Parts: sequence; structure tokens; C-alpha cells
Amino acid sequence: MNDFFEDASERNRSFSFDSENARNFDKDNINKAKQGVKELIADAISKAKTDAIKIKNQALEEGKSTGYEEGIKSGFQDGENKAKEEFIPLLQTINSLTRELSEFRTMIYPKVEKEMIEMVTGLAKKILQYEIETKEDSVKQMIL
Repeated sequence: MNDFFEDASERNRSFSFDSENARNFDKDNINKAKQGVKELIADAISKAKTDAIKIKNQALEEGKSTGYEEGIKSGFQDGENKAKEEFIPLLQTINSLTRELSEFRTMIYPKVEKEMIEMVTGLAKKILQYEIETKEDSVKQMIL
């Protein structure tokens, strides 16, 4: 077992550490890493700015669209309300006049009906009398 565990002084070391080269190598790697991180951050910032602009534009369009639709609805509602305010008295007057005219017609129709019958009968008599006077055989034609 002693063969496996040699004395530390007896070991042959082929590995050596040059601290000056290691420091230079580390600085170079660190600088490269810093540059890579800077590029990643710059790319992330650029992408974030682009995304922010897209989101801002999308929100602006949605806001315009929503505002436009709400404006149309509000304008339509305002117009409808103003029209109602303006035309309700007129419509009430028209309804009142229509009702009065209907009542007048209902009241006057029986009175006028008798006069209309007399007028139509009188007109028929005049036409018959004219036919009889102008045509000699008109009575004969009426009978046959």
C-alpha cells in the first residue's frame, strides 16, 4: 500500500503553473467575456427598445380604435337625443292632429253619407235624363 502513497517529496511533478501567463490569459478571457456581455446587453437593449416601440404603436392604434368607436357611439347617442328633443313636440302635435282628424271623420261621416247618396242619385238622374233627351231609342235600349 505504501507503493500507492509515495512521499510528497518523492513525486515527480511535470505540471507547473506560470502565474504571469495565467494572469494574462485570464485578463484576455475576461476582456473577451466583458465584450461578449456588452454585446449581449446591447442586443437585449436594442430588442427591448424595438419591442417597446411595437407595443407603444399597438397600444396607440388600439387606443385610437377604441376612442373612435366610443366617439361614434357617443356622437350617435347625442344626435339621437337632440333629434328626440327637437322632434318630440312635432310628433306629439302630428299625433294629436291625426287623432282629431280621425274623430272628426268619424263624427262627420254619417252626416255626409246622406248628402253623398243624394248627390250620386241626382247625378244618375241627370245622366239618364240627358240620355233620354238626346237619343230617341234610349229607353228601348235600356229595357232590352
